[in-house]
Amino acid sequence: MDQMPELLGMSWLENGIGLAGWIIAALSLLVALFSLRASSTQFARAQMRENQVRVATSYMQLELASSDIFRFTAENAAMLSLLRGPKGPIIGPEDPRFTTACEVLNNLYYQTLNLFEVCSRLRRDEVVSPAVFASWIAWFIELIEDRYLRDHWEGIRANYTDDLRVIMDVGCDLYERLPPDRFDDAFYLAVASIMSKEPYHAEQRIKHGPCREIAEWRQKKRVVWDEENKRLVGSPSPGTSPQKLHA
Repeated sequence: MDQMPELLGMSWLENGIGLAGWIIAALSLLVALFSLRASSTQFARAQMRENQVRVATSYMQLELASSDIFRFTAENAAMLSLLRGPKGPIIGPEDPRFTTACEVLNNLYYQTLNLFEVCSRLRRDEVVSPAVFASWIAWFIELIEDRYLRDHWEGIRANYTDDLRVIMDVGCDLYERLPPDRFDDAFYLAVASIMSKEPYHAEQRIKHGPCREIAEWRQKKRVVWDEENKRLVGSPSPGTSPQKLHA
């Protein structure tokens, strides 16, 4: 009986030590969880900054490359005009300027198609937004309108990746089969289907998701300023009555 207080004291001490150990372990776990969450947040922010830098760098490279092509086109406008256009070259091999003109035009095509290939790849990887890619399609059309390019596309198409190859294949085919007033809308719709994440013939994909931006690009309303009501309004074409913009 004399040992009971001593035993009770030891039991209480042991329980206290056990409880303290459990509290320390729980606190350690909480600290570890908070540290992990902080690390995950920092990693996510770093990844976001890295993606933002990647997108900004890609856009800058595209803009610089396109500026170089515009400069090359302007500097060689006279020579290029001898071969470009829907009707084809206005000079033939017998003209002393023909060989040089072909070299200049081929140089322009290779630069432009290489840039289109990069832009298509960046869109496929979701680096370039649907709206930005849609704004480039008019440039695709400008190239497809050239009879010289359509005549020589078969010989150079193997140099390019699938997306660009299919876009240009479809574009050249549509241009030959459709009247001019139907070609642009059909081509935008075809490119929207090609650049969807589904197979090339997944028309249903166009109704939803980012490729709808490409499919409906030409249907976007013009925007004008309504001075009387102090707001932006949409107008389908010049001279029509303004309509309130809907989100």
